[in-house]
Amino acid sequence: MKFKKNISLFLICMLTLSLFAGCTANNQEAAEPAEAPAASEETKIDSMEYVSGGATGSWIKIAAGIAEKANGYFEGFPISATPGGSVQNPAVVAMGDAEIGMSYAPFFVMAENGEGPYEKPSTNLRAVASLTPTVLHFFAKNEIEADSVSELIEKEIPVTIGMPPNGAGSNYIASIIFSELGYDKIEGIEEYGSKIFYGDGGTLTDAWKDGHVDVDIMTYNVPSAPIQESLTARDGKLLNIDGDLAEVLINEKGFEKYVIPAGTYPGQDEDVVTVSLKIVVFVREDVPEDVVYNLTKAIYENKSYYVGVHSSFEDFYPENMINGLAIGMHEGAAKFYKEVGLVK
Repeated sequence: MKFKKNISLFLICMLTLSLFAGCTANNQEAAEPAEAPAASEETKIDSMEYVSGGATGSWIKIAAGIAEKANGYFEGFPISATPGGSVQNPAVVAMGDAEIGMSYAPFFVMAENGEGPYEKPSTNLRAVASLTPTVLHFFAKNEIEADSVSELIEKEIPVTIGMPPNGAGSNYIASIIFSELGYDKIEGIEEYGSKIFYGDGGTLTDAWKDGHVDVDIMTYNVPSAPIQESLTARDGKLLNIDGDLAEVLINEKGFEKYVIPAGTYPGQDEDVVTVSLKIVVFVREDVPEDVVYNLTKAIYENKSYYVGVHSSFEDFYPENMINGLAIGMHEGAAKFYKEVGLVK
């Protein structure tokens, strides 16, 4: 009997322990969250190069700022800004030596057609967004009896013109303008006594200050520190790009009208009408859709940040990012623009 009693006590104890264990398990299960914490939205992508402008210029600062914001969507810092140039960037990206770049609309058109500096057509480039306008500045000494670029050339006024060297983006831009004025080669103006002085931005500024040139041609954002410096050191006037010349540049060559407000530069008492080119961010066609989507979003949503990167972004309007692209839009960019209502 005593043995049976011990067995009964043992079974009761085991049952009690089993019930206790079951309750503990149920309590632990109830304490667990219904869902695991949300995973990080950052995704892993391969490293990508973003070719921009010169190593000390504004473009690489802008590209670095855009890369900084875009990298927030990805693990690590896969997108890196590297030096480049507006002319070579389309070819660099098309050939696969970089994935993202910056350039101007006329160069995309020439690259697609294999014209100008491009030896063969590149049809694999796609646009992401247009940014801020780069403005063409022609400024001349006050004694020159011309108020526009067309008048300066059509009157065949002999002057020494300072311009960027062959191969520079600004030189190609100037060549487009001189071509429309009847000179397939810029050097053609030497036939009536004009001269050309080639140099980079700093050299042209010094040449103006020292009186070695009568006219300077530069492409900068507005306001431009080098042009402010030039016109402070030596009096001069900005020449208009208007009339028939402007009409052709705007309607056929990918330029846009731009008005430099009076008072922007020393001695500028009136508005000056000129032309500009939007800086365009572009990619190769095979860059993944989600990467381009996030790149586009990073540009669209962060104007105030970019103003801190470069003051030209005061002139940046996200709703205009789809304007002046010149080439087809990447599907990732198109997806984002549809979501925010910029395209249908």
